[in-house]
Amino acid sequence: MNTRDFFQFEVYTKNLLKMSPIKKNIPLFILLFISHTLFAGLPNSGFGGRSSALGNACITHSDFWSQFNNQAGLANNNKTKVGSYYENRFMTKALSVKAMGILVPVKKGSFGLNLTHFGESNYYEMNIGLAYGRKLSESLSVGLQFDYFSIHQGQDYGSKDKITFEGGFIYQVDEKIKIGGHLYNPLIKSKNDQDLELPEIYRLGMEYKISKDLNGFFEARNQSDYGSSLHFGLEYLFNCFSFRAGYASKPDIFTFGVGIEQKHFQLDFSSSLHSVLGYSPQVSIVYIF
Repeated sequence: MNTRDFFQFEVYTKNLLKMSPIKKNIPLFILLFISHTLFAGLPNSGFGGRSSALGNACITHSDFWSQFNNQAGLANNNKTKVGSYYENRFMTKALSVKAMGILVPVKKGSFGLNLTHFGESNYYEMNIGLAYGRKLSESLSVGLQFDYFSIHQGQDYGSKDKITFEGGFIYQVDEKIKIGGHLYNPLIKSKNDQDLELPEIYRLGMEYKISKDLNGFFEARNQSDYGSSLHFGLEYLFNCFSFRAGYASKPDIFTFGVGIEQKHFQLDFSSSLHSVLGYSPQVSIVYIF
């Protein structure tokens, strides 16, 4: 267990012990499990109410939140947008995730500037990202983002930071099928044990247009310090409304949500359900200029 993991375990154990008597009785092995998995901090993907409702199967999306999830999705943007996202993870303030960003189209593609934050004053993680996505052809889009990631661990542990990058592609196979791939922090290893270590994350997924109003999503993920997981989602479109449901493995998380899209704004509500720790509601809003 590195310094970051130890500090997170210590802080979140204290937070859990302040909660209801039922949650006080969670065995130590579950706390350890939470420390290494659910409390991993900032996610690499799944930002935005739409993505969260679809089990975080979001690698082929082309929307505002692509600058967080797969930068290749920025290639189809042609309007300036601003947005924000909030997740109240397990209804616990100390585990909240916040994000905000701006998206600006240029002659070829779009630029995105985003900020994400996890935690509270005793321990928090923050990432600032500069993204760019563009089309290489009618079928192929690519994207890249540079990240400045930092953790603040209180007076006893100090702070650490690191610069890394991520990027991906989206390929439109035909009218019904899209595939996507994404890499986060690929092949970047620290030579100093005291440096901040970030995981390598590799993702591959597909979107399938089942019918005119129904889309299916699948994503497989491998994270160097966590292992592999699978993500599934279904989205039904009805006029300006969207109804969504999904599932993510390791641990088992069920997700659902609804969205509404108008000329100048997009509003999405979602929630995920863990069998032991309960609900994590999410909300996101995007304003379109």
